[in-house]
Amino acid sequence: MEDSGRLTDLIVWMESLDLETPVNIQTLTVGRCIAEALHKIDSLYFDSLWLEKVASFETTSNWRIKANNLRKVIRRVTEYYSEKLSIKLDQSWTIDSTKIAEHEDLSSLYRLLQLVLGAAVLGSNNEKFVRGLLHLSVSVQESAMIIVQEIKGMMPPSPVNEAASTSSSPVFIREGSGNETSSASEQLNQLQNDYGQLERKLNDVKKERECALSENEQLKHRIEELSDYGTEIESLRKQLRLAQIARETANDSLYKVEGERDMMKEQYEALREEHEDLKLKAEKVARYEDELQRLNDELEEYRLRDHQFERMSSQIESYKAKIKEYTSQKLEKKVLEDKIATYMQSVIALEDEQRKNSALKTQIESLKLEKKDLSTKLREEIRRADKVVHLVFRLFI
Repeated sequence: MEDSGRLTDLIVWMESLDLETPVNIQTLTVGRCIAEALHKIDSLYFDSLWLEKVASFETTSNWRIKANNLRKVIRRVTEYYSEKLSIKLDQSWTIDSTKIAEHEDLSSLYRLLQLVLGAAVLGSNNEKFVRGLLHLSVSVQESAMIIVQEIKGMMPPSPVNEAASTSSSPVFIREGSGNETSSASEQLNQLQNDYGQLERKLNDVKKERECALSENEQLKHRIEELSDYGTEIESLRKQLRLAQIARETANDSLYKVEGERDMMKEQYEALREEHEDLKLKAEKVARYEDELQRLNDELEEYRLRDHQFERMSSQIESYKAKIKEYTSQKLEKKVLEDKIATYMQSVIALEDEQRKNSALKTQIESLKLEKKDLSTKLREEIRRADKVVHLVFRLFI
């Protein structure tokens, strides 16, 4: 029940981020709104390219698609904690995306939203999200404090983390007595002042570092120029000697050149016009080259698609053969089931006949015994009758 209330508070906090996707239990199981929240928390780490990989689906989509989305989100959040926050999540923070996507498991979803809130409050842009939490209800603030304390308990103890916890730990104003509110406000103001001073000092240090780096680059360039200065002087001397020789030679051939200048000028004009024509043709060819490259790319893509189509066609043919085989096996199974049913009926009928025969045999045996008894009695009666007849016969004689 307690986790259910905190999950509701986390959903309220997610709604306060003004995401493009509506926030509720069903949309959270898709994973898109969680990815949008992470993009707002740290747009450099959870960049737009990663956000595009977490696609937006309907809440009624197949749960496997939604589970794949959630796996991307969970993997990236775990990497964020490890790389950015230096927090190694233990086994208790292992989240099963299948439970969330298929069964809407609230405990796993609550665990995931805990990590999202921790990333917001403990990340580099935590001040904005802490200010946003101050405008929410007391229940949301209390849930946030409990979650952050639980996550901060896993942070490795180091001077850097201790300094960060004193300067950037979230402090939420709770509703209560006047003394508690005023003391909390004073603490918040003091922490905000300390945070502002630290931020100004950090900006000054960054500026000094940038100035030092720029001066270092300038000094490196200056050293390279000085190292090349000696070789440049020697090369200039050689060029000067060559220029003097060339000047003497040029003076000798100047008159010849002036005579050929007019002819060269005409040739130059002709070549210039030809160059312009070639330039226009080259531009046209360049456009055609781009078009040709595009067509080649499309052709290569079509080849790949054709290869994929052939492969899929062969797979479809194999599936058709398997379906036919399955259909024939299904028919054979039905025939066998009918035969088995007929056989079972025959067996049952035979057993009934056997039971009837056994009963008849018993009756026959009993009748035989009765017949035997009756035969014995009949013989005795006949014997007695013979005796009586004999006596009567003797009396009459």
